[in-house]
Amino acid sequence: MIAANRKRELCERLAYYGLTGSLSIFLAEQLGFESNTASEVTSTFAALCYSTPLLGGYLADAHLGRFRTIMLFCSVYVGGMALCTCAAWPSVNSRPGFLLGLFVGVALGTGGIKPNVVVLGAEQVDAAAEEESAASQAVKTLGESLGARADSLDEGARDG
Repeated sequence: MIAANRKRELCERLAYYGLTGSLSIFLAEQLGFESNTASEVTSTFAALCYSTPLLGGYLADAHLGRFRTIMLFCSVYVGGMALCTCAAWPSVNSRPGFLLGLFVGVALGTGGIKPNVVVLGAEQVDAAAEEESAASQAVKTLGESLGARADSLDEGARDG
């Protein structure tokens, strides 16, 4: 269970940082948004991603439990990423589809994952297994670093 949580957190962080790093550039260059509007959409998306964990935490604590909440919101997240991917396909290039996947799927999905994955993992680790907790944090940091690095490589390839 702990390994599955680590993998889920790693994948979520890679997906999130890989998407957000170049989001405003993609919105402007590929979907035809004005530069200011692309920045506003990106900022609104980030704000939504950091406010929806309130909903995810509430649902986990009061109604569904952490595991069910994580599984439900992972499905929403994957569906949102799939919709963003399909809508961004050059022959499709759908603004409404991309924004629906971004705001409903990804932003809502991350809101159910962020507040619950770490807590679910912490509930399963006893005090004697502190290196296990340190390993979980290392995997999370690795996911964030890889996502940020992948985005910077993408920007470098575009500039060169």
